[in-house]
Amino acid sequence: MAQDRKYLIFLVDDDAKHLLLLKEHLSKHLPYTLDIRTYTNGDDAMVDLPANPDLIILDYYFDGEDKEASDGVEVLKKIKNKRPEIPVVMMSHQDKIEVAVTCYDYGAKDYIIKNETAYARAQLVVRNVIHEINKETVASKFKESTKIAYTILGLFILFLIGFVIYLVTSAEY
Repeated sequence: MAQDRKYLIFLVDDDAKHLLLLKEHLSKHLPYTLDIRTYTNGDDAMVDLPANPDLIILDYYFDGEDKEASDGVEVLKKIKNKRPEIPVVMMSHQDKIEVAVTCYDYGAKDYIIKNETAYARAQLVVRNVIHEINKETVASKFKESTKIAYTILGLFILFLIGFVIYLVTSAEY
């Protein structure tokens, strides 16, 4: 099932080199068909939010050229306000527990510290999100199949009852 679907991932960071390396790492190390879109600020990613990404990996602190750009927590709040079901993972050089807690408080699925293990951690998070999506898809298909089976069974029982009534009433005459 995972091979049948393309997964849309937004990477949002003002560091273009980091975006390129993370995109390359995920594409190379995950066995899924990925459509990875990169954005150098959260406002551009918000414009593209109707594309319905399966996951957003968002920088915590945008300190690039545009000083008026929304910071990561502001963007996280906007995403969760418009599309609360989209998982958002925050990435930052900040290794303070208060920063991570703030991100979780506003709905982040995970918090990754930008260090030597960040790309491997991002890979693991993406894999886990895709597994969750696939579990939900299988559960939804099973639920739909169960509804159909119960409907068919119900109709079959009604047919049998009708047939028995027919036999009983025709045997009396």
